[in-house]
Amino acid sequence: DGPRPAPAPSYAPGRGTVASRPARWLDVHHAVTAMVYVAMLWPGWLVADALPGRWRGAAHLALVSIAACASSLRLHLWFSGRHYPSQLAWRRRRLRPAVVVVDVLYAVLLATMAVLAADTRVVAAVVCAGLAVCLLVASLLIEPATQEASDSRYPQNTSR
Repeated sequence: DGPRPAPAPSYAPGRGTVASRPARWLDVHHAVTAMVYVAMLWPGWLVADALPGRWRGAAHLALVSIAACASSLRLHLWFSGRHYPSQLAWRRRRLRPAVVVVDVLYAVLLATMAVLAADTRVVAAVVCAGLAVCLLVASLLIEPATQEASDSRYPQNTSR
């Protein structure tokens, strides 16, 4: 990965300078996404409750573990964007594989539980399935495009 870049004074959110729209969007996105991961626990919990006994506990454990991991990664990126903006592109590149893996695991868990519980918890299952699709679209399509726009607008933000 190489050494971390030194902080640059050219971009300092909240200190009188204006960030690029993509960079601001990513800040908001990471904070909101962390909250959404936590909010997704509620329909996920309802669906997990409808699973057969031996799978119920494992589903609850997986749900909470993945949400905690995903939220922690997103909050780390949000914090980095606010306090170490010159290092943000480097951190995003470094953490991107982990973020995608966790997002995909969360989506697969939600979708699988939704399919298994659709007969008994229709509404919660539909919500979980929809959230799984939204999670994949945001992680695999929207974020890479926004990150590219942010990095190309502020090239000093792309050093290793």
